[in-house]
Amino acid sequence: AVAALDALGAGGWILGVATGKSSRGLLATLQTHGIRDRFMTLQTADMGPGKPNPDMLLNAMKETGADPDATVMIGDTTYDMVMARRAGAIALGVAWGYHPEEDLLSAGAHAVIRDFDELTARLESLDGVPEGGST
Repeated sequence: AVAALDALGAGGWILGVATGKSSRGLLATLQTHGIRDRFMTLQTADMGPGKPNPDMLLNAMKETGADPDATVMIGDTTYDMVMARRAGAIALGVAWGYHPEEDLLSAGAHAVIRDFDELTARLESLDGVPEGGST
């Protein structure tokens, strides 16, 4: 995961988190792994409506100045995919999480990746995402 974050950072991507975790839980996780400084925006369940309501993603885009068509929500649940679609963003599923690939696609994922090695290439191939987009 850290190598993927390194590659995204090197590619000029603006990174953020939109999670069902509380702010306290998210900060503890990020600080434990020494990656807090990699994310420009942190959106959590205790800041407003939860997924699949698009508010977390809309707030993240507003905070970072990102356009929906240049934003990719990377997630492991159908809620992430629905939230991305409702916010007008690109939905990219990951097959190693909570929901199976078929469910992510049914919920609106534009694509699903199977490991971190696919991430950068898949992001570059998604329609509407310019080089150095936001995620």
